[in-house]
Amino acid sequence: MSFYQKEVKLARAELELAAPAEKDAILYYQELYNLARDKKLNEAIGKIHEEEKMHLVAIRERIYEFSLG
Repeated sequence: MSFYQKEVKLARAELELAAPAEKDAILYYQELYNLARDKKLNEAIGKIHEEEKMHLVAIRERIYEFSLG
């Protein structure tokens, strides 16, 4: 296995570890959003929640890309 292949394998493994953490963050911010009563706070939490979902999509895309190579 070449150095490049080892690095890709390691990067993929790290991303696979990161995905569940992002899922947990999504659930966490969803719960905060559901509990918060302040409109401005809900807007801020909603933005963070959307960012976390985007992170998960990006992680899944990278995992897929690393699976191809």
